[in-house]
Order: sequence, then structure tokens, then C-alpha cells
Amino acid sequence: MLSRRKEPGFELGRWEEATFREPRRVTRRCFCFTSATEAFVRAVYENGWLLWGFDWIKWGESPEATALREDPEAMRRASPEQLTRLLTLYVREDSVWDGALLAAFESGLLIRILERAASLASEHQVEMGTS
Repeated sequence: MLSRRKEPGFELGRWEEATFREPRRVTRRCFCFTSATEAFVRAVYENGWLLWGFDWIKWGESPEATALREDPEAMRRASPEQLTRLLTLYVREDSVWDGALLAAFESGLLIRILERAASLASEHQVEMGTS
């Protein structure tokens, strides 16, 4: 899905002008997802990769979150819970501030999260003898 980032022409979405008419006419820029990005966000929700009752704003400012974003070694050791927290942070943040998921994607963070999740899934298959 998002691994196609390396394919020529792949876009997470695009910025568009949107006009809102209630209570008064206002035009602002909004980031509109492609169908692939919408499917990814839907998969995050449907597969339990989004935490409820979690203070993602506070956690996003924590040393743990900073290390996961900035330190490649921390990401290589990230647990499923930490990946879930990161996905929660960026999906929820994007629902409040357009472009948050785009920023995580453009920085390479979203791809690193998915690569770590794939690595953990692969390790789990080996442990279960289903490789």
C-alpha cells in the first residue's frame, strides 16, 4: 500500500482549496488523501493499530516518542505497542491538523514504522514455525 512510495508518481494525497459555508463562507487548504492512503488509514482503525483513551498529544512530546522519530536504533528495537502509539499519534494528529500524516510520510517515518512492523511480523512467523 504505502510501500509504493518509491514508485514514480506515488502520492499520499494533495492539497486542495475547500470552501465551507456554515456559519459563514470560509475557504482554506485541506489535504485530501488518495484512495491508497484512505485504505491505509482504514486498515489502521480496523486492525487495532489505533489506541483509544490514549493521550497522544502528551506522548508525542515525550522522550520516547522523540527517540522513535529521530533515532534509527530506537526504531529498530520498537515494540508493537510503540508502533501503535506512533500510528495513533499521526493518524489522530492528521484528523486535527491536515498534513500531519503527510509530514510523517515525507520524512520517511511512516515507512520506517511499516518496515519495523513487517520485521516484527516476520520474526513472529519464524518463532511460530510458519516462515
